[in-house]
Amino acid sequence: MGLLDIKITKDQSTIATWRITEPESVLLDSLILHPFEQKKLDQITSSKRRKEWLAVRCLLKKLFPEKTPHITYDSLGKPSLSNGNKISISHSNAFVVVMIDSTTEVGIDIQCFKRNIDRGTKLFMREEELASLSQSDCYLEKLHLYWAAKEAAFKYASAKDLLVGDIAISPFSYSSKGNMEAFIPKIGLSVLLVFEVLADYFLVYSSTK
Repeated sequence: MGLLDIKITKDQSTIATWRITEPESVLLDSLILHPFEQKKLDQITSSKRRKEWLAVRCLLKKLFPEKTPHITYDSLGKPSLSNGNKISISHSNAFVVVMIDSTTEVGIDIQCFKRNIDRGTKLFMREEELASLSQSDCYLEKLHLYWAAKEAAFKYASAKDLLVGDIAISPFSYSSKGNMEAFIPKIGLSVLLVFEVLADYFLVYSSTK
């Protein structure tokens, strides 16, 4: 299927989603990799991870067809683009998504539905969050949004020694689209988040409005 969606948020950030249905050879044939990119790809042994890596570059080519930027990473693993734009990347199952902004830091996460997501609640959920879920009719769905929200805020903050479990999510009502807020006491940071529940996945991304 390839490119699934490109949209502009109210902050004028760009979000682009790719659904991987192509074999690796098709993704690779659509790109012209620089030698250092090819070297990086050669180091990836997982077929799934290789396709995700290539799909991200395909999205960048769609968004910047005239001069596609390269991705670089800082010491904490936070990505950025060689053209100066900010970027956040996420993938789940066959989906890959990127969020790009010319000036503002961004964070995004995509999650496909997993029936066993509650097995890891102690790793990322706080006691007060679990208490709010105990009376929820959409228990598993809200768990996905909590996880995606914490991942998006984690990527936005990119702070040393920060864990996903350090991030607190304010109570929110479950719907197809809405707002959430993440607070990171360790660094005194609040992050406004937007969530969307779509047919195949849950999407959460940072916002300033």
